[in-house]
Amino acid sequence: QKSHSAALLALMKGTDDRVAIHSVFNFLVGNKKWDEAIEVLRGTAINGLPRSILSFKQTVSEMEDGKEPRERIREKLAEMVEKMKGRGRFSKEFSLRKESYYRLDGPQRHRERILNRISKKSNNHRPDLVMEEIHWALKGGVSLDENLVLEALKKLDSAGKWSDAVELLEGMTRDPLMPKPTNQTVRMITKLCVDSNQSKHIHSLALKMRDDWPKVAEWVFLSHLEQLVTDRRTEEIFGLLEKISSSRVVELDQGNYHDILKCLKFTKEWEMIARLVKMIRQGGKVALDPTMVNYAMQSFVFLDLCDEALDLLSNAGDIELSAETYLRALSICMKARRRQESFELLGKLNEIGELESLTNVKDWHWDEVFAFLDEVEEKSYQLNSKFFNLMLRRAEHELNVPKGVRLFERARDFPGMVLNLAAHNTMLSLFEKTGECERAVRFLEEMRRRENAEPNSLSYSTVVATCIACDKLGEARQVLSQMMERKVKIDEKNYNVVMLAYLRKGLWEEALGLYRKVEEYGVETTIGVFRSLVKACISAGEEELAEEIKKGRDQRS
Repeated sequence: QKSHSAALLALMKGTDDRVAIHSVFNFLVGNKKWDEAIEVLRGTAINGLPRSILSFKQTVSEMEDGKEPRERIREKLAEMVEKMKGRGRFSKEFSLRKESYYRLDGPQRHRERILNRISKKSNNHRPDLVMEEIHWALKGGVSLDENLVLEALKKLDSAGKWSDAVELLEGMTRDPLMPKPTNQTVRMITKLCVDSNQSKHIHSLALKMRDDWPKVAEWVFLSHLEQLVTDRRTEEIFGLLEKISSSRVVELDQGNYHDILKCLKFTKEWEMIARLVKMIRQGGKVALDPTMVNYAMQSFVFLDLCDEALDLLSNAGDIELSAETYLRALSICMKARRRQESFELLGKLNEIGELESLTNVKDWHWDEVFAFLDEVEEKSYQLNSKFFNLMLRRAEHELNVPKGVRLFERARDFPGMVLNLAAHNTMLSLFEKTGECERAVRFLEEMRRRENAEPNSLSYSTVVATCIACDKLGEARQVLSQMMERKVKIDEKNYNVVMLAYLRKGLWEEALGLYRKVEEYGVETTIGVFRSLVKACISAGEEELAEEIKKGRDQRS
């Protein structure tokens, strides 16, 4: 360490320790201290020399007997060293030098040096020498710390050396010079084995350590499970769960099952979710909680498993289930037309004050919807208008006029129910999409008579569009007149469409009358409609009238 050649020579006098001779000679030759190297060779017996140094001893003896000058002997030694390096002779005796090298120095310095060497070997793309460094450090009596092991694992992971990692874990449980395994080191080793598809080897080692190192065995299986969940390898999760159950190495808790359920939900493995919840219930070691029940109910919705959903609810015990869970169960029962069970779930929702959440229910049969309303009215449950708005929009989407009308009348007569303007406009939109002009006009009149449903611009515009689509221009003009009387903003698009329809039918006088009426109201007529109106007047022999219209528009401009 101090490069003290004189002290080394004093130590070497009369020794026959092959390790010491080899280490010191290599050190002196490596530093080109030829004279000191010659002294080491001269002071050792032939039977105490390693084979790789014996030739040096013989060469030096012969040259000295031949009275060769010291300079010539130095050159000869340098020449022999270069040749032997080329043939790899020194590498064959490397273990002897390495072991001595670690014995002659302090442990703390060697820990730093090994860490440095491991990093350097990785940088030189030689991770295969990591275990060799650790092996000879231990053989030299150097104790390793956790930082060094973690650094070594990083290099092994980068090279995919899973077998070396498993060997390292095994050494940590047996060699007193190595640090004890920690959760972090076990996780890294397990991850390397899983990524290399060699999990069976780490499992085998964990089962062997089950009695002496139970915590390490537990960490192995939990780390493997976490890795599968993170990578969403759902097919392998159940295989690992069965192995955990049979080996009894670790007891999973609710948190573990939550992570698995989240993973299965993300990948939409609904059948696996149902299977896992069934496994948890049969195991009996982990109690179901609201989160697990909700995940299971979501899977039952997608799989249409009504009986399983009802069985799960009946065995939920004292678990405080959320409205979302009850709502999903209610949706399953409604789709399966299980009316009695649906009404019981409806009562549960009413008990927890969550009837408003019914707006999230979809795909109900219409018969079940009306039966549901009868039950709500009979039990005097409080239901707000959101549910009716949702169902009316569904009727609009399905273009189902009979169901929409029936539902609206049912809602209008429902105790304490006040339908808002949005619900009325939904009905008008339904009539527009289905071409029900007369119903739309009649419905608009009914809205005008109600205090809580005064038509707005959207209401009138929808009816005008319906009349235009049904070629009822008289009704469309009448609605436009009502809008002007009530000072409701007129939709320019609908007005111009009515004007074009009049002109195409040759009813230029009606178009002119509407133009003058709307002109006073301040609604803009497009240039195309205006030109068509002027041309229609000229074609009818009313040139003066056409000029009058043009002058009026120019003055307004």
